[in-house]
Amino acid sequence: MKESYKLVESLNKNRLKTLIDSKKLLFSPLYSEALSFAIEQFLTHKNLTCLETLINVFEDRQYKLFAAHWVEERLGLKCSAKAETYRLSRTDAVPNDKLSLKVSLELFAKNGFKSKESPQPSTGKPSAGKAGRKGAKRVDMLDSWARLPGCYGTGKRQ
Repeated sequence: MKESYKLVESLNKNRLKTLIDSKKLLFSPLYSEALSFAIEQFLTHKNLTCLETLINVFEDRQYKLFAAHWVEERLGLKCSAKAETYRLSRTDAVPNDKLSLKVSLELFAKNGFKSKESPQPSTGKPSAGKAGRKGAKRVDMLDSWARLPGCYGTGKRQ
């Protein structure tokens, strides 16, 4: 497993990286072994660099998004993107140990190799939780009951 990780990691440093087909790499058993090694590294040592390397090995954005979303769901992490590199960070989310890479890859292929987008809330009606809540009324400190006598604006000298 470590050997497969080293092979996939070496693709990041290789100039021939652009010639590698991202789809074949993602569906290869080599990538799945490297991913399982990186997951083991995270679970034992809390090391995120192996996972970040495996996400950033792809040139195509859709494949990076798929790998990042799968790792997020599988391990309960949060992913952020900056300048074509993806970073992972720990959260309090519960990991999903039952999430299978094979099933997720089949759904990804069925979806036309497009990552699933996060659901957008409808603009028609506001949600029930937010409709009942209103912002607190603000009271200017000069008009407040908490203002001490003799303060600014009372007309009295101290």
